[in-house]
Amino acid sequence: RFAAEKRRLEREEEVAENELLELQQKVNKRLSRLMRLRRQKKQLQERGDEMLRRNVETMDDLEVLDNAESFAAVEA
Repeated sequence: RFAAEKRRLEREEEVAENELLELQQKVNKRLSRLMRLRRQKKQLQERGDEMLRRNVETMDDLEVLDNAESFAAVEA
């Protein structure tokens, strides 16, 4: 009886461990997504601030200015 109870507990422990590992993987995946979204949000905010600073209305206009400056720097 003791051995059977021990085996039962070991099986339950293994199941609980596997469930925990699965949950940890899900948490890691969600955390990675959250970090990526926050990074994108920060970059968007920085680009928006840059648009205001440089008095342009669209991201495309900002891109044109950035490219022109990069080209001018290479030519210099």
